[in-house]
Amino acid sequence: MPKPWYLYLLECQNGRLYCGISTDLAARFDKHKRGKGGMFTRLNPPRRMVAATVFENRAEASRAEYRMKQLSVVEKVRVAVGWASVGVLPGSDAEEREVGSRLRRDDVKRRRRTTDSSRFL
Repeated sequence: MPKPWYLYLLECQNGRLYCGISTDLAARFDKHKRGKGGMFTRLNPPRRMVAATVFENRAEASRAEYRMKQLSVVEKVRVAVGWASVGVLPGSDAEEREVGSRLRRDDVKRRRRTTDSSRFL
């Protein structure tokens, strides 16, 4: 039986968002934290994983990742809030296990004013 693929959304230390795909969320988050996960997260270290959703195969996850990367920051948050919980997310605090809890409350207003969504593409 093939491993499921996950599309995940990271909040970086500077408040930016990053999305990617993986079969192992914990291992991938650890790679990002160590600066080995990709250029974006090497330059923008992740704070926590705010959301993830599961797909049956890599092709579906890749298509969803592409679509997610076309969205504005506010749209990404709205989509991620709708994702089903996949358990405790790597890097999340106990109070922040609910998908997008703090992100929705505090950061969306700031991002709406200050973020050009094209920088995430």
